[in-house]
Parts: sequence; structure tokens; C-alpha cells
Amino acid sequence: MLPLSIKRASHKIPGILCSRWFPFAAVAFGLLFTFSAIWTGWFTDDYWHRIGYSDSPKIEQTFGDYSLTRLTGPMRAYSFLSGDEDKVNFAKNQGMMPWWIDATSHICLWRPIAGLLLDVDYSFWPQTPGLMHLHSLIWFAGLIFAASILFRNIMGAVWAAGLAALLFAVDDSHAWPVIFLANRHTLLAVFFGALSIWSFDHWRKKDEGKWWISFILTFICSILSSEGGIAVLAFYMSYLLFLDNKCISSRIRALVPIILIIVIWRVVYNVLGYGAIGNELYIDPVREPVIFIGTAIERLPILILGLVGLPPSMVYLAFSKQGAVVYSITAYLILFSLAWITFPLWKKCKVSHFWGCAMIMACIPLCSALPGNRNLGLPSIGALGLIAQLCYNLIQQRRILIKSSFRKFAIWCLVGFGFVIHLVIYPAILGGTPFAFKMLQQGINYVVRFSEWDEQIESKDAIFVNTPNSLLFSFCTPFRILNDLPIPRHLRILSPGREPIEIKRIDEKTISVKPELGFLPPADASLKKNPTLLDHINQKNADRRFERIILRRDTKFHAGQQTKLDGVRIEVTSITEDKRPLEVQYNFEHPLEDDSMVWYFWDNNHLRFSPFTIPAIGENMVLK
Repeated sequence: MLPLSIKRASHKIPGILCSRWFPFAAVAFGLLFTFSAIWTGWFTDDYWHRIGYSDSPKIEQTFGDYSLTRLTGPMRAYSFLSGDEDKVNFAKNQGMMPWWIDATSHICLWRPIAGLLLDVDYSFWPQTPGLMHLHSLIWFAGLIFAASILFRNIMGAVWAAGLAALLFAVDDSHAWPVIFLANRHTLLAVFFGALSIWSFDHWRKKDEGKWWISFILTFICSILSSEGGIAVLAFYMSYLLFLDNKCISSRIRALVPIILIIVIWRVVYNVLGYGAIGNELYIDPVREPVIFIGTAIERLPILILGLVGLPPSMVYLAFSKQGAVVYSITAYLILFSLAWITFPLWKKCKVSHFWGCAMIMACIPLCSALPGNRNLGLPSIGALGLIAQLCYNLIQQRRILIKSSFRKFAIWCLVGFGFVIHLVIYPAILGGTPFAFKMLQQGINYVVRFSEWDEQIESKDAIFVNTPNSLLFSFCTPFRILNDLPIPRHLRILSPGREPIEIKRIDEKTISVKPELGFLPPADASLKKNPTLLDHINQKNADRRFERIILRRDTKFHAGQQTKLDGVRIEVTSITEDKRPLEVQYNFEHPLEDDSMVWYFWDNNHLRFSPFTIPAIGENMVLK
């Protein structure tokens, strides 16, 4: 028996959730878990945005003519790789990108509203990250409020709407967009998307022109904040399928302006040269439809499972290619089981149909990006609305008859698990992410400082025999400039990843490097002769995926292929069966012991770069 005080309090909860003031309480809950973001500081891509607005004289000294092509303003803030071969070759020569990256690599994204707001940050408070994060928190508060009134509009003034608002406010999908300044584009897209769905609902119910204008303008703002804003279309379509009472022709006409806007946006997007072509970070559904469809089939259940339960979809990255297929099939089976168990709760509920269908369709375009709950803000509106509606149907609507005692037991178990996941685990993730970000960035800072050897590398070539991830070095130069640290003349990475490496000293100026699995191995367990379960799910698979995210999918190497950079000629001497470099020789202009070069290797035992002792001519060694 529960104490009387707890019973009385439990009877008050539905009334609190129904209150017209509860959206403000939801905002307070969300800010409570994320307010520590103010002390997080900058993270990875933020350093490139910072340096874009910096007036340090070292920028022109380091970048030369390319100091003018910074990631600044509405049109260029997310133009990481524009496909300009001269710029890419310059970055490779300086060491800001590894030598194996194709010069035609293209990841150039059009997010003008997000870029404009970054412009505001770096123009008015460039040295105060706390104010930048406060700026993001204001948008987050607006998003929670917008989602709360949307739930109330669709579900009515019932406690289910308040529960959905509470679940949304503390959902872990907000962690990255709120805390990572460069990821604010997702937060903005979801904010404008929620307002657009809310306005669309008003327009279809009241048929007033002001609501039509509102939903059109906010939809445009959503897709101009981030490409993921296209997922709002899923909510319009689901609404017209399940909640709209007007005739079929009226529903079809309602979609015409939306489709027209999407077509115009995409044409302008292409004409201006934006897009992501042939890489693993983003798959363009228009340019690569076959690859996208196959990828979407695999990733869709993983994204949905990460929304309604566990594990978060980012876990996908730790699976091998074969393990990911098993994970996807398992996710399909779990989701079908959940749908069957809860069938009595949703079979006659149009609101449940709306939320569920919107969630599924909104996830489809988001399959184009590497899985991660940070991209799932819009689908989470549908997922959490569905969960809250099903709970309401179970508890409030007594007319729903569940005959099977097994099904009734299973449903109540799901309610218990859902409570733990969405009101304990995910809020803990949301609240803990600012601290995790800060610790991770401190680790990255430690790596790119090269610890106590800073004074040795001024105007010298820093040679790294191996590295935990070559992408770390894309942040090295901006970090060192902004922290007034000595800048190496060039950065040279000889081998990516943490696999064992065989090193041979060929002659006075030449060294050969041969990683155990070759350069840039995919997350494919079949590369090993006798793969174990741990080869199918471990951190190394995630490392390999991240190592390849900006590598063009069609990149093929051949034996004898050469790359010339300042001070070194790089030759691929042998390749793997899938056309990756297996062994590479580096022929330097000066003897390897020359004072113009400083050598390091990644010490896995101490998790730091340590001085590397160059082997004698003819000597072989293995780094593990």
C-alpha cells in the first residue's frame, strides 16, 4: 500500500500536466538539465568558426591567400569542403587534411539562418562562449514551448499533452544541438519545424490565410536552418492522412505549395554548388538514390528504436558492416513486437496513427546522415507524442479491452521500462552531455598541443607516425593559432588509426609504413581471418567509420601512385584487394634525423603523443 500523501500527490499529477501553464514548466525542466552548457566552451568545428572571425596575424601567415575563404556568414558557415581542388591541396600540403583525401571531396552545406546566427555570436561576443551557449538555450526554451503547444493542439487539453511535453523537454536528442554551437542548425530546424506543424494544424482547422502564411514561412525557415528540416514534410502528410477532415482534393492541394518550395530550395541548393557528394558522412538521396534506399532500409529501424527506447542510434557506429545488418534486423523484430503488443492501444486512435506515421516518415530522410540521436529532434516529436498518447489510452480510456493477460502484463512492463528510459536514463544523458563534451574537448586539446614539446616545432615539420584519428589534425592549426601556440611548418600523418604498424627504414631519407589491415580499413569484420563477436561490435569500428567519413566512396588507389607535398614524396607501393593502400613509402627531401623535422608516435598505453625514435637504415619495427 502506498502512503496516503503519495496517493494524493499522484492524483494531482494529471491536473498539473493538463494545466495551460505546464508548457512553462516543461521549459524549466529542459533548462534545468542543459543550463550547465554555458560552461562547456567551444568544441571541434567551433574552432573553425572562431578562426573565421579572428583577426590574429598568424592566420594570414599560415593560410596565405586562403585566409579569405573562411567559414563565416550565412552562405559559407558550413562550407567545409567546397570541391575546390586548389584549397583541398593547400590543406593537404599544410597537414590540415591527410594526404589520402581526394582533392574533389565535397561537403558544402547551405544553412543560411544558422550561419547568420553564428555571425551574431562571433560579431558581438566572440570571446565569450557562455553567451553563445545562452543564445542556444534561448532557442531551446522556445523549441520546448513550441512543441508543448503543438502537443496540446493535436491531443487536446489532456494530461497526455503535458506528458509528451515533459518527455520532449528532457529527451537526449537535444543534447548535441543545444551544447555544440556548430550543431545549433538542428535546434533551429526543429524549432521552426514545430511552429510550422502547429501553424499547419491551425490553418487546416480554421482555414485562415494568416495561418497559411505562418506555416509556409516557418517551413522555409526550417529548411534554411538545416537540411533536416525537410522531415517536417512527414508531419504534413501524416496530418492529411489521419487528422484532416476535408475532402481528398483539398488535402492534395495543401501539399502543392510545400512540394513547390522543396523543389525550388533543392534547385537553388544545387545551382549554388552546395551538397555532399560521394562520402560516408552524408548520402544525397537525389544524387545517390540507390545507395540511399539501401542505407535507409538498414538504418530506419535503428533510428526509430533509438527514439522509442534503447540503445541510442549512435551505437550503430560501433558495429561492423555485418554486425550492423544483424542489429538492423533485430531492431525490426523488436519494433514489430512492440507494435503487436500495443496494438489494442492504437488500432482505433487516429492521433496515435498521426504521431506514429509522422515519426517513421520523418526518420527516412535523416537516414542519409550517420546515425545519432542528435539528428532526431523532429522525429522525436512524433515518437514522444505517440508514447504519451498510448499511455493516455491505457490509463484513461477504460473502454479499451485487453483480453490477454500476457499482453496486459507486457504492456505494463513496457510502461515501466519507458518510465526508466525516458524519465531517468535520457534526462541523465541530457544533463551529463555538457560535462562529457568538456572532458572530450580537453582531451582533444591535450592531443593537439603535443604536450611539452611545443617549443620544438616552431617552423618545423611535425611528423606523426600514427594517430588515433587523422581528423583530429583538422582542428590542430586553428586551435594552436587561437591559443597563441607555435605553428608547425607542416603536419605530416604517416598512418591513420590505432592498428599495429610495421615500419621499415629503407634508406637515409625513406621510411615505409604498413598497417596491419592496410590504410583506412572499413568497419568490416571479414578483414580478419577469424573474426570474433568483439570484432563485430567495438570502438575500433567507430574509429574506422570516422576515419573514412570525408573520404570519397569511389576513391581507389593503385600501386605506384604518388603524391607530392612540400618536403616529401609519398608513394603507394602495394594495395589491398579493395584498392586501399597496404604499404606506403615516404621519401623526404632531408635525412630523417634532420633538425627540420620532429617525430612523434601515438602511445596507446599513455594516450598521448610521445617522441619517436627513428629506426636505423635497414631496421624493421612494429608499433602496437
